[in-house]
Amino acid sequence: MGISIIKLEEGCCQYLNSLPLVDGDKFTDNEPTVDNILECDDKYFLIEEKSFLLNFFRKSCEGKRKFGHFIKDGELNSDFLDFLASLDIKEKRKILKNSSEDLLSEIPKKVEVTLDYLEKEEKKKNSLNVILYCESGTEIDKIASILFSRYNDEEENTILECNQLEKFLKIKGCA
Repeated sequence: MGISIIKLEEGCCQYLNSLPLVDGDKFTDNEPTVDNILECDDKYFLIEEKSFLLNFFRKSCEGKRKFGHFIKDGELNSDFLDFLASLDIKEKRKILKNSSEDLLSEIPKKVEVTLDYLEKEEKKKNSLNVILYCESGTEIDKIASILFSRYNDEEENTILECNQLEKFLKIKGCA
């Protein structure tokens, strides 16, 4: 049994479908905005979905194997899990950190552009950036959680596994 690619791609967070979201793309065609905006009592939640683990899986193959070699019928096969297990833990951390930084580097510009289009000044000041990713069901999820928990302490962004979004919004008074 492998890892479903669809479960890791952007758009994998099913809980978002139950929320009254504004599509960030409706504001502009020529500038990048966040994927979704959730308006709550006193703030906006700027929600961006990222394929951190899929990006990590691709980058872990760079210079070693062709990523496509491990995909069959929309799943990463068990050979990939064996390949991933063969990588040193320090190497995995470094690859995950670098691949995450690649994806995160575009967030500040998207947030800036999105905030320019939002109307309510007080809510703009209180806005929170939420970046979502899906679990793979592998050991790398633990490494991702550790890495992102450190990032959350240092930055203005909150990075969550999709399955944590509902609880997070309840804690923040917006569910």
